[in-house]
Amino acid sequence: MRSEDDKGILSVTLENADDADIFTRFTDDIIETVAAARDEVTAVQSFVGRMWKWHALLKGGRKPTLSREVQLGLIGELWTLLNIVAPSRGLDTAVVGWRGSQRAPKDFELSELCIECKARGAASRNKVRITSEHQLDDVPGHQLILLVHTFASTGEEDVGALDLHEMVGQVRSAIASDAPHASKAFEAALEDAGHDDTHEYEVIVLHRAFDAYKVQSGFPRIVPGAFPDGPIEVAYDLPLAELSVFHMSERDFNDQLAGEG
Repeated sequence: MRSEDDKGILSVTLENADDADIFTRFTDDIIETVAAARDEVTAVQSFVGRMWKWHALLKGGRKPTLSREVQLGLIGELWTLLNIVAPSRGLDTAVVGWRGSQRAPKDFELSELCIECKARGAASRNKVRITSEHQLDDVPGHQLILLVHTFASTGEEDVGALDLHEMVGQVRSAIASDAPHASKAFEAALEDAGHDDTHEYEVIVLHRAFDAYKVQSGFPRIVPGAFPDGPIEVAYDLPLAELSVFHMSERDFNDQLAGEG
């Protein structure tokens, strides 16, 4: 909702008077958390993040903690959603197009474009893991891009440091400000991805760079039908040094993302 001067307002409403005691504890906690925020952006992130922690607590049940590899991969997908897809195609489209949480073959399915995201450590070997023969398979009517993020390990005190909670908080804050109607779809996708606001996540990174590769004829990949008599459910490592001919310039990537390529 918005105030008379057209400023956005975040609010929560008690709908059942029987829950007044819990609601009072909840609002006291929210007020204490938001009061400690250093600025308006941080206040919004604190409000939304704390609200979802209460949601997870009251819902009950804890999911298994995500592995370090899955944490990094999810950070990469959310970074793509917020910083790459949303600025080009809009936050609504970015949320709806995010398919990685559903274990779909491609992490993002957009109009005429699919994106498969991979996240790697800056100190790791220069390769990415392709976990299925379907990940780099062609999609009729769509261009396919392999997007590789490079992250460096860091401490939580460093400027720009990201753990999964921080990355989720940034997306939630953007949705609350610019596309509140997309919140339900995003939270459902987070649930599918295994994220839990009550968990502690140990992966803390800085985003260093991303590289885009156009997947087209001649691209080294294993796809369904490559081996008619098997095997299936194939996983393999893809050396990035072998992909230089498919590397996209920033301009070509932005044009493709905007639907102009």
